[in-house]
Amino acid sequence: MQQEALTQIARILGPEDVIDRLGSSALGRDLSPGELAALHSLIQERVHVLAEALVEEAASCDDVIDSASAQSYLDDRLVFFGQLITPELAEGVRRGFTQRVQAWGEPGPGD
Repeated sequence: MQQEALTQIARILGPEDVIDRLGSSALGRDLSPGELAALHSLIQERVHVLAEALVEEAASCDDVIDSASAQSYLDDRLVFFGQLITPELAEGVRRGFTQRVQAWGEPGPGD
């Protein structure tokens, strides 16, 4: 599952940038500890990009109908990414994601 998760992270952050950091062979195998650290560094630099991409995914998901279901979607995605996202990185993603979706499902004026 790590390979599928890595492929998805590479799609979001830019495959060329991931390959530049990890080497071209990294997308076809489990990461070494050094490669994992390099990936964590790249994600830290672009945590806002990852958060925004996950907001867009959640917005296009039929099962996401409000902020609570968006948060549940995010939880599932973070679990899927596993060790590719440290708890500290996950918290950064969660903060950015939550800022964007906190008003979802709340009634507007006159509702």
